[in-house]
Amino acid sequence: MIWRGAFLLGGTVLWLAVSWPAEAAYVFHLRNGHRMVVDSYVDEGTRFRTTVTGGTVWVEKNDVTAIMEEEAPPGSKTKTSSKAKGTKKGKPDKPAERWTAPTDASAPAVPAGGAGQVLAGPRDNEGKTEQWWRERVANFRKKVDEFNREQQFINAEIDRIEKGSAAGAFPEEARDRLGYYRIRRGEIGRNIEDLTHIVNVVLPEEARRAGAPPGWLRE
Repeated sequence: MIWRGAFLLGGTVLWLAVSWPAEAAYVFHLRNGHRMVVDSYVDEGTRFRTTVTGGTVWVEKNDVTAIMEEEAPPGSKTKTSSKAKGTKKGKPDKPAERWTAPTDASAPAVPAGGAGQVLAGPRDNEGKTEQWWRERVANFRKKVDEFNREQQFINAEIDRIEKGSAAGAFPEEARDRLGYYRIRRGEIGRNIEDLTHIVNVVLPEEARRAGAPPGWLRE
């Protein structure tokens, strides 16, 4: 997603960021009523391996009621459509361009001494350390912070444009920009909700199933 790149480059707002993504993401509808927006997913038998903002999340098939292709923004040719539960085994879906994980957070952390060394300390049933879990949670929290900063910027821009329109200065360019900002604000709100659900619900459940102590995920 282009907007995120702008903030990682020092907070400078680049107008190329207003381009709509060419593809739609996938929405996982869960039995507990929540939803998850993912870039891509792979059917691994009893669970899905999904790529989301910040890294990789595994979702048990029993927790999923449906997988839908998310509706594209206005003007896009992509339409909402049902997706079967997963792809061919071992074959990932074509990644959606709405979000792009900066790194694969599912990969074990490698110490500074080199790939041949092994991190010391207790491990869960899958061989993951407390450091691995903490870094994974931190990746998702970092994305929430980035979306919050973008949301603050967009709210300020909407306020500025609306005040300008009240003064009678409301050119077509400002009207188009205001429309984009309002749509983007709704997207950001959904992204924050999805990521917060991952941090508070999905990751703790994944850690519990892996046998990781609850304290490993706390700040």
